[in-house]
Amino acid sequence: MNKRNKYNYAFRLRCVEAVLKDNRSVSEVARGGGFEGSNLRLWIGFYQRYGRSGLVSGGKQHFDASFKLRVLKAIDAECLSLREACVRFNIRSESAIINWRKAYESKGPQGLIAKPKDDR
Repeated sequence: MNKRNKYNYAFRLRCVEAVLKDNRSVSEVARGGGFEGSNLRLWIGFYQRYGRSGLVSGGKQHFDASFKLRVLKAIDAECLSLREACVRFNIRSESAIINWRKAYESKGPQGLIAKPKDDR
């Protein structure tokens, strides 16, 4: 299994439903599944906001600079956590937002513009 899609849709759904429908704790389900509770909390957020389709892995996401800036400004203005921002803006990875923040702080808005990959 590749790292990017380690947990398939059926597994994610079972875990989310174990918490929401079977009243099991996040830590219990995560420990039993061999993953971090933070992953499960994120899956629960997507499920609650988007339903079952929120658990479908859509592949690599691409965002333009204006969207990235809008996310960063919303985080600051509304004191959103990374998890809240991911769920609200349908961003699958908290680390993406962390990277956007670093790029913005070091290079300003120009840091949010995607750079083409080298064809090496």
